[in-house]
Amino acid sequence: MTSLTETRYIVKNLYKQLLYLGRISFLGVENVRNKAKPQFMANAHLTDLNEINQCIERTRYVIKEVEAMHRFHKYRTLKKAYDPEFQKINDQFDIEKFTLYNNNNNSNNNNNSKQ
Repeated sequence: MTSLTETRYIVKNLYKQLLYLGRISFLGVENVRNKAKPQFMANAHLTDLNEINQCIERTRYVIKEVEAMHRFHKYRTLKKAYDPEFQKINDQFDIEKFTLYNNNNNSNNNNNSKQ
Protein backbone atom coordinates (compact mmCIF):
# COMPACT_ATOMS: atom_id res chain seq x y z
CA MET A 1 0.00 0.00 0.00
CA THR A 2 1.30 3.44 -0.85
CA SER A 3 1.44 6.37 1.49
CA LEU A 4 0.08 9.85 0.89
CA THR A 5 3.52 11.23 0.04
CA GLU A 6 4.04 8.52 -2.58
CA THR A 7 0.65 9.16 -4.13
CA ARG A 8 1.39 12.89 -4.16
CA TYR A 9 4.53 12.16 -6.16
CA ILE A 10 2.55 9.92 -8.55
CA VAL A 11 -0.13 12.59 -9.06
CA LYS A 12 2.48 15.27 -9.79
CA ASN A 13 4.10 13.00 -12.38
CA LEU A 14 0.75 12.32 -14.03
CA TYR A 15 0.06 16.04 -14.27
CA LYS A 16 3.49 16.59 -15.82
CA GLN A 17 2.82 13.79 -18.31
CA LEU A 18 -0.45 15.42 -19.33
CA LEU A 19 1.26 18.77 -19.88
CA TYR A 20 4.00 17.11 -21.91
CA LEU A 21 1.42 15.34 -24.07
CA GLY A 22 -0.32 18.66 -24.60
CA ARG A 23 2.96 20.15 -25.75
CA ILE A 24 3.70 17.43 -28.31
CA SER A 25 0.14 16.84 -29.53
CA PHE A 26 -2.12 18.96 -31.67
CA LEU A 27 -4.30 19.81 -28.66
CA GLY A 28 -1.85 22.34 -27.27
CA VAL A 29 -0.52 22.75 -23.77
CA GLU A 30 -2.92 25.59 -22.91
CA ASN A 31 -5.97 23.55 -23.83
CA VAL A 32 -4.75 20.57 -21.80
CA ARG A 33 -3.83 22.77 -18.84
CA ASN A 34 -7.21 24.52 -18.88
CA LYS A 35 -8.99 21.17 -18.74
CA ALA A 36 -6.65 19.23 -16.44
CA LYS A 37 -5.88 21.77 -13.74
CA PRO A 38 -9.47 22.24 -12.53
CA GLN A 39 -9.87 18.46 -12.35
CA PHE A 40 -6.71 18.05 -10.32
CA MET A 41 -7.60 20.95 -8.02
CA ALA A 42 -11.11 19.57 -7.47
CA ASN A 43 -9.57 16.38 -6.08
CA ALA A 44 -6.79 18.05 -4.08
CA HIS A 45 -8.71 17.64 -0.83
CA LEU A 46 -8.85 13.83 -1.03
CA THR A 47 -7.15 11.93 1.78
CA ASP A 48 -8.61 8.44 1.33
CA LEU A 49 -6.09 6.28 -0.53
CA ASN A 50 -8.80 4.29 -2.34
CA GLU A 51 -10.35 7.44 -3.81
CA ILE A 52 -6.91 8.78 -4.74
CA ASN A 53 -6.04 5.51 -6.47
CA GLN A 54 -9.31 5.64 -8.44
CA CYS A 55 -8.43 9.15 -9.61
CA ILE A 56 -4.92 7.99 -10.54
CA GLU A 57 -6.31 5.13 -12.63
CA ARG A 58 -8.76 7.49 -14.34
CA THR A 59 -5.91 9.89 -15.14
CA ARG A 60 -3.79 7.07 -16.56
CA TYR A 61 -6.71 6.16 -18.80
CA VAL A 62 -6.98 9.77 -20.02
CA ILE A 63 -3.25 9.82 -20.74
CA LYS A 64 -3.59 6.67 -22.85
CA GLU A 65 -6.48 8.26 -24.75
CA VAL A 66 -4.50 11.43 -25.47
CA GLU A 67 -1.53 9.34 -26.63
CA ALA A 68 -3.83 7.36 -28.94
CA MET A 69 -5.29 10.57 -30.39
CA HIS A 70 -1.76 11.89 -30.93
CA ARG A 71 -0.71 8.70 -32.77
CA PHE A 72 -3.87 8.76 -34.87
CA HIS A 73 -3.39 12.42 -35.81
CA LYS A 74 0.25 11.74 -36.69
CA TYR A 75 -0.75 8.74 -38.83
CA ARG A 76 -3.41 10.73 -40.67
CA THR A 77 -0.95 13.55 -41.35
CA LEU A 78 1.66 11.17 -42.77
CA LYS A 79 -0.90 9.28 -44.81
CA LYS A 80 -2.24 12.52 -46.24
CA ALA A 81 1.29 13.58 -47.20
CA TYR A 82 2.06 10.42 -49.18
CA ASP A 83 -1.24 8.92 -50.36
CA PRO A 84 -2.78 10.73 -53.36
CA GLU A 85 -6.28 9.37 -52.70
CA PHE A 86 -6.14 10.42 -49.07
CA GLN A 87 -5.00 13.95 -50.02
CA LYS A 88 -8.47 14.66 -51.39
CA ILE A 89 -9.97 14.44 -47.91
CA ASN A 90 -10.24 17.81 -46.18
CA ASP A 91 -10.32 17.14 -42.47
CA GLN A 92 -8.82 20.22 -40.91
CA PHE A 93 -9.43 20.07 -37.18
CA ASP A 94 -9.68 23.41 -35.45
CA ILE A 95 -10.00 23.05 -31.69
CA GLU A 96 -11.40 26.58 -31.27
CA LYS A 97 -14.19 26.06 -33.78
CA PHE A 98 -14.98 22.72 -32.18
CA THR A 99 -15.34 24.16 -28.70
CA LEU A 100 -17.24 27.21 -29.93
CA TYR A 101 -19.57 24.98 -31.92
CA ASN A 102 -20.28 22.80 -28.90
CA ASN A 103 -20.78 25.80 -26.63
CA ASN A 104 -23.16 27.41 -29.13
CA ASN A 105 -25.16 24.19 -29.41
CA ASN A 106 -25.39 23.87 -25.64
CA SER A 107 -26.54 27.48 -25.24
CA ASN A 108 -29.07 27.04 -28.07
CA ASN A 109 -30.41 23.89 -26.42
CA ASN A 110 -30.69 25.69 -23.08
CA ASN A 111 -32.50 28.62 -24.70
CA ASN A 112 -34.90 26.28 -26.49
CA SER A 113 -35.68 24.37 -23.31
CA LYS A 114 -36.48 27.59 -21.40
CA GLN A 115 -39.05 28.69 -23.99
